[in-house]
Formats: sequence, C-alpha cells, structure tokens
Amino acid sequence: MGKLTELEIRNLIKAGERFDGPSDGDGLYLRYRKADALAKIEAANAVVTVAALADEYFPARILGRWKHPNIVRSRIERDIKPNIGKLAVGDVRPQHIDAMLKSIVARGAPTMATDVMRWTKRMFDYAVKREMVPCNPAAFDPSDAGGKEESRTRWLTRDELAQWLAASRFCTTWSVSPV
Repeated sequence: MGKLTELEIRNLIKAGERFDGPSDGDGLYLRYRKADALAKIEAANAVVTVAALADEYFPARILGRWKHPNIVRSRIERDIKPNIGKLAVGDVRPQHIDAMLKSIVARGAPTMATDVMRWTKRMFDYAVKREMVPCNPAAFDPSDAGGKEESRTRWLTRDELAQWLAASRFCTTWSVSPV
C-alpha cells in the first residue's frame, strides 16, 4: 500500500512549489511543475471565442451607432453564435463561415445569409485590427452567401392599401412578421 495520501498530495500542490519525485514507496513518483501548469491555464483563459468577439464587437461598433441595434444582435444570437460561437477566433476557417451561410440559405433565408455574411466579415475585420487573428476568414461576397438580392415585384392593391390603413388606425403597437 502506498505511503502518500490524497491529503498529502493536495497539500504539496497547495504549497504552490514545484516538486519532483515524492514517492509513495511502491513505485509511484509525482511531479508538479507550477510554471508549466500556470502557463497552460493562462493560455486557455486567453483564447477568445467567436462568441466573446461578438460580445466585444457589438457594444464597440453597433450599440449607440445604429438606429436598430437589435437587428444586428438578433443575427449574432440566432445565427453566428450557434454556428461558430464556441470556436476560438484563430481556429475559424472559411469552410466554417461557408457552412454557416449554407445552413441559413437552406432554411429559406438567403437575405439573412447575406446579412450574416456582412456582420461576420465586419466582426473579423475588427478582430484583425485588434491583432486577434492575422487575416479575415469571412472574406466572402454576397454571391457566396445568399446570392443576389432582388426586390419584390408585388405591391399592395388599392383595396389592400385601404384595408391596411383602416386597420392601422386601431393599432397601438407595430411589429413586423416574416412574409
């Protein structure tokens, strides 16, 4: 049976000093190098995820500057964070961005894919300026995202417009729903 107890090992570690070679007497030797362990912990804490980048970018570049910042926030929360938010900023590759954009197009939202592409590109431009990454992995254009955006060809008829105006007189709040 070994001579080192769990309490003795914990006390050695708590002391914060490096030790090399305490033995339990049955062939088990312990090694604890504090500087190496601290370097690994600090490196792990220094990793910036895409979600953290978005959380830094939003107040720095959107909040207070845009009339409707909630639109940008919703794209970040609904599309960017769920798809690539857990990745370290330095680990993001163009194929990650492409997969995210394709998933948005696949759900039938090509215009949103284009918007997400633009916001992702701007976020990574921000990261490049702050030396978080050497280059922007989101260097896409609209044809790579949702494709060409086209305006709708339908408009309200005279009767539909009159009906909408009559109904709007009784409306106390406005909300936009997808068509």
